[in-house]
Amino acid sequence: MTRALFVELQSDIKTSMINGMSTTMISEKFGVSRGVLSKYRQKWFPDEPRNPGGRPVVVGVKSKSLVRRSLLEGSLLTACDAHKKFLSLGYSLGYKTSLNVLKSMGFHSRIKHKKPMISHTNMEKRYRWAKKYQYWTVDDWKRVVFSDETKVNVWGFDG
Repeated sequence: MTRALFVELQSDIKTSMINGMSTTMISEKFGVSRGVLSKYRQKWFPDEPRNPGGRPVVVGVKSKSLVRRSLLEGSLLTACDAHKKFLSLGYSLGYKTSLNVLKSMGFHSRIKHKKPMISHTNMEKRYRWAKKYQYWTVDDWKRVVFSDETKVNVWGFDG
């Protein structure tokens, strides 16, 4: 258990903290460790906001929202496009950093699924076909033969 500081020293330290003096300067001035000062600061000012620490944020909130909107609207399609947008906004950051920023915004990399182009007419025909047969039972479908007319050679090839 540590012993408490003298009351006069405590009041001088508290006055210095109220006047906005840094912890390092107070520590050097009064010969008290920064850990002790930290404990007294927590005791005297429990609701004081704390510095979260860590590396400062690279990209601002407004720039993030601008890039987010561009990605969702479709004017930016890839992470490379987003990186170029960050550079055009005046940020000097690497590609990997821009990927980390996109991840912090909730975007994750995916490989785009390939899907066939279907014309509007073909979509309507497929929809009508599906509506026509939507109530068929399993027995109804067992009477249907599906063929895709694909030639498959079991032994070798035809040249």
